[in-house]
Amino acid sequence: LLSSRGVLALPSTNEIRVDLSALSLAASPGVAFTVVVTKSGRVAEASVTLPLEDGPVASVSVSRKSISAARVVFEGTTDAGDATLAWAISGSGLTTSSTLLATKAFSPTGASGTSLVINLASALSQASLTPGASYTITLRVVSPTSGSGATATELTLALPPSGGLCSPFPSAGDAYTTEFTQACGSWASEELPLEYSFGIEAGFSFNAATAAWTAPSYATAFSFILADGSYFAAVRISNALGGHTLSNQAPITVSVAAASQNASAADAEESGFLNAKVALDRMVALGKKS
Repeated sequence: LLSSRGVLALPSTNEIRVDLSALSLAASPGVAFTVVVTKSGRVAEASVTLPLEDGPVASVSVSRKSISAARVVFEGTTDAGDATLAWAISGSGLTTSSTLLATKAFSPTGASGTSLVINLASALSQASLTPGASYTITLRVVSPTSGSGATATELTLALPPSGGLCSPFPSAGDAYTTEFTQACGSWASEELPLEYSFGIEAGFSFNAATAAWTAPSYATAFSFILADGSYFAAVRISNALGGHTLSNQAPITVSVAAASQNASAADAEESGFLNAKVALDRMVALGKKS
């Protein structure tokens, strides 16, 4: 914006208006705005590049209506009733924007119209878009009476939770009597709050698809007792946008209690029944939200 084409520092405010009428299209076909927000040592920034047009400019705006792990929805508006609206996406690694938006698996709405929906859960989206990377969503309108116009917004895909650890304690114990606790700590994400779902799998490996899971909750620990056998425990940590990480998988060994081995058959049966009832009462928490 300066004569040297350098950066012009603007006042610190929530909204600002800049007169661009003196800019030369030959020298500046577009202008980029960057806002930097700082609070308590944390810094975030977002940028948008606006193309400059020679002639009437149609008013156009774009806003993000919603975002989740499954999809993101943008909505565009313009004051030109006879305008056509075209969407584009650009960013790191994207070289086929028009092809992506024209593919139903990536965008059910396509590249035209007042709304843009991107299916973040599709295999194509996950192969094309990188968590943590930023992409520019551009909306261009063309009107026979009002001219053309364009605006853009930024889409940043949140990284899944990271940096933490989940461990069971103890790692070995007695059937129906030892209370095991799977506890998590130090997990972090830009999209809070975090939810934790605890999983247990019988056997010598962990399979997330067949494990027994608790419903997601804000609790960072879960306690349970088990029958004798070998198990693996893990935790699924999810952020507010649905991005999730599977924790380390830890083995648990459960043995038959020595007292139970020495008891008479009748005593063992009665004791086993009572202990099994306690175990079932506690394990019923699996699948229920805390």
